[in-house]
This record gives sequence, C-alpha cells and structure tokens, in this order.
Amino acid sequence: MATDSLPKRFAFTKRAIESLPPYHPQETFHDTKTPHLTIRVGKTRRVFYWYGRSEGRPTRIKLGAFPELTVENARRKAVGISANVAMGEPAVEPAIEEPTLGDLFQTYLEVHAKPYKRSWRQDEYTFNRHLAGWAKRPLSQITRGDLQRLHSDLGARVGQTTANRVRALLSSMWSVAKDHGYWEGDNPVSSVKKFRERDRERYLRAHELPKFFAELHVDPNQDYADYVRLSLFTGARQSNVLAMRWENVDLELAEWWIPGEQFKSGEGQCIPLPTEAVDVLSRRQGRSDSPFVFPGRGVTGHLTRPGKWWERLLKRCGFSERLTMHDLRRTLGSWQAAGGASLLVIGKALGHKDHRSTKVYSRLDVEPVRKSIASATAAITRAANGTGGEHE
Repeated sequence: MATDSLPKRFAFTKRAIESLPPYHPQETFHDTKTPHLTIRVGKTRRVFYWYGRSEGRPTRIKLGAFPELTVENARRKAVGISANVAMGEPAVEPAIEEPTLGDLFQTYLEVHAKPYKRSWRQDEYTFNRHLAGWAKRPLSQITRGDLQRLHSDLGARVGQTTANRVRALLSSMWSVAKDHGYWEGDNPVSSVKKFRERDRERYLRAHELPKFFAELHVDPNQDYADYVRLSLFTGARQSNVLAMRWENVDLELAEWWIPGEQFKSGEGQCIPLPTEAVDVLSRRQGRSDSPFVFPGRGVTGHLTRPGKWWERLLKRCGFSERLTMHDLRRTLGSWQAAGGASLLVIGKALGHKDHRSTKVYSRLDVEPVRKSIASATAAITRAANGTGGEHE
C-alpha cells in the first residue's frame, strides 16, 4: 500500500501502529475511538499526543512514546484531559492509574474466561482463594521473582498441583494483558517452572468409610452431605452434581442425563443411578420449587463448592492423608476396578472423553456400566456399615 493512501483516521491498535512506515517529514494520525487522541509518526519515533482546544486556543499535549506507552493507557490519558477541558479546566496531563492484578483478572473474566470457558467459575474460585491478597498490586510491581516465590509457597502449603493451576491462570491473565495493552514484553509467568505432577492415587479406603459416612450422617448441613453422597455414588464431576436439575433425573429408569452444554466436548452423558443414589434423590424430591436438586441462594440458583464445609468435615474425620472432592470420583472408579470392571467400563461410567477411547466407549451399552456402578456402590455401603469390603 502506498504511504499516501493510508487513512489519517483509524482505530488505534498495537499492530496497526507498528505497521505504519517511517515518515519524513512526520505525519499525524487520529484515533477514531477516542476523540483528541493522535499519534505523530517520524523517521524513528511514534509519539502519542492529545490535540484539541483549551482556554480558547489550539493545544497539543505530549502523552508519551509508543510502545512504552500502550494504546490503552494513551486512551486513558486522553480521556482524562478531555474531561478536564469539558469542565472548564486547563488541559494538563492527568496522572494515570496503573492497572492492578485485580483489574487484570476482571478483564480476563469478561473478555476471555466467560465467553470461551465453561469452567470460568473455577478460575474465579482459584483467584479468590489464592490470589486475592495480590489484587491491589500494580502489574509493574509484580516481578518474576515474586511469581516464582508465590509458586513455591503454594506448592508447599496447598500442593504442587494447585500451585500449577494458579500458575496456569496467571499465565493466561498475562496473555490477555498483553493483548489488551496492559503489558509490554514477555509473559513473566513463562519463567516460573511448573512442578512435575504425579497422578493422584487417593481414594476412600474400606477402613475410612465408616467414619466418613458417620460424619455425613450427623452433619447439620444435609444439603452438602447429600451432595457428597451423590458425588460418590455417581462418580460425576463436582460442577455437574451441583447443577443437577430434576428435569434431567428419571427415578423410575434410575438414570440421570447430563446435557452436552456442561461438557467441553458438547456431548451429553447418561449416568445410571445405583440404589443408593436413587434413595438420596427420592429423599430430596419435593423439598422446594427450585429446578435444581441442590438449590442455593446465589446467582447460579444452586449450591456452590463446599470449600470450608469440606475442610471441617475432613477435620472431624481425622484422615492422615488429605482427601479432595475429586478423590470421591476416583473412589468410585477404584472400587469398580476392585470389583473386576474393565477400564473401558470405568471410563464410560466416569465420562472420560479421551480421543483414543471415545469410539470404544460409544459402543458400550449402559447396562455393563450400571452393573459395575451398582456393585461398587454396594461394596462402598457395606464397608461404610462395617459389614464387608476390604478394598485397600
């Protein structure tokens, strides 16, 4: 494109400004998104200016050189000056408020997580749980060393897997920061080495089940207790159990259909309900007018992750090895395996969608899965009652 054909007005972006050729003499371009924001392009430099009328005369104020001053921050400065002029004040450069980690997370939620991730609430939980103390820190004051120390500290306190999940969230946030002009240069999280993760082998053993079920029985919050029972008896993911709707449950057929929109693959899943799960659902049926099996008061309309309640339950159980909610899912699979179920049947029961196995799973009938789940949950119940089941 010939240089004289370039429009003098266009929506400023980092890529568009970088594509401008050198000019001699220099040329001025105007942003179509922010009034009075201009950029003057010379042989070696590109500089942002505010240009307009102030106190009755044309005024030009230098905002800063590109790319050290990002497009987003140049717009903020220009808007601030225009606001002062509109109020009858002189056009002076305002102090710009630097975005914080909390500001960045909100941007990340709105422009990336909510539109593209079904699990965005997990990101919200992770940030609030592990990064809330950093929310007011300006991005420029967070160093690679800070991020490495955070990662190491989380690995020691809450586990290496969780630390890696926090690292992944921060890395995604910084990518969004760069895309939206909050950050220039390399992603500082890329230099933080991930912990090497091992596959967890934790599940509820036979000797732990009596205490676990006894504490569930006496717990004052039976909504969460039933949620845990169903999670264990179905092997379903936490988010699916929390969002379970009555319209998707058929107690006569003893089946629960999870809609495809709750999965990344878009494919729904039919879960056979063992007797123990049917008993829990029958007991809860008709308790409220809510469409959810586990109604809640929040914006979702259903219960949210148990968090502190789960920690109190585990403390009362006194287990020597930590148990996570996801370990309940592993518990069902483990007891299925102990009962002789094949890996394909276990994978079908737990809704695994491995690319190499999906075609095989799709050919499995639901009845072998039903028998395997029924056998495993019956063994779990016998062990919880102290009447058998020595799966260690």
